[in-house]
Amino acid sequence: MLVARGGLASAAVTSPALLLVVLLLAAACGSGGDGSPTPTGITSGTAETTRGTPTSGDAPPAGTTRPQARPIPVALLQPGDCFSLLAPLAQVREALVVDCVEPHDAELFFTARIEGDRYPGENAVATFAQQQCLGAFEAYVGVPYDDSAVYADFFPLTAATWATGDHEVRCVLFFPESGPITGSLRGARR
Repeated sequence: MLVARGGLASAAVTSPALLLVVLLLAAACGSGGDGSPTPTGITSGTAETTRGTPTSGDAPPAGTTRPQARPIPVALLQPGDCFSLLAPLAQVREALVVDCVEPHDAELFFTARIEGDRYPGENAVATFAQQQCLGAFEAYVGVPYDDSAVYADFFPLTAATWATGDHEVRCVLFFPESGPITGSLRGARR
C-alpha cells in the first residue's frame, strides 16, 4: 500500500469511500506469501493524458457545456482521468469519469504493464505497483512523494482480472483527509 510516508503504515482517512479503498487495499496487499516471482518488467508505462481530460483547475470557456460524467470500465481509465468510485475498490468494475474541474475522489496518473503469461501473485503485483507508482509520482505531481500532501495507491490486479488479459497496474492519486479533489493534480506541486 502506497499511502504511508516512509513506510507501510495506514493513513488517517475521513472520507468513507476512501476509507474503504484504503482498508480493502491493505487487506489485499498485506496477505499473500505465495512465493511467486517478482514481475520481470514493464512493456509500457505512461503518464500522458490521452483522452483530453483537463489537466488544470480552470473552468471551460463561458458558453461551453461540459460532457456528462460517465461510468467506464476501470480497464479503460487513462492517465489524467479524474473519477469517483462506484463501489469499494476491491469490487469496482467501473469508475465514474468526470471533468477534472468537478469534485472527484481520485485521478489516474500512471499505468504500467506487467509482462508474462502467468499471474505473478498479489505480493509481486504489490511490489511492482509500489515501484512503478512511486517512480512516476514526482514527474506527474511535481514534488517527491514524501514531501507531498497527495497520496498514491493502485487498483488491485487480481488473478481474475489477469485471466481476462488485463495486466496493467493503474496508479491513482487522492487526498485521504481533505475529501474530494477539485482540479487535476498534474503539476500541482503539493
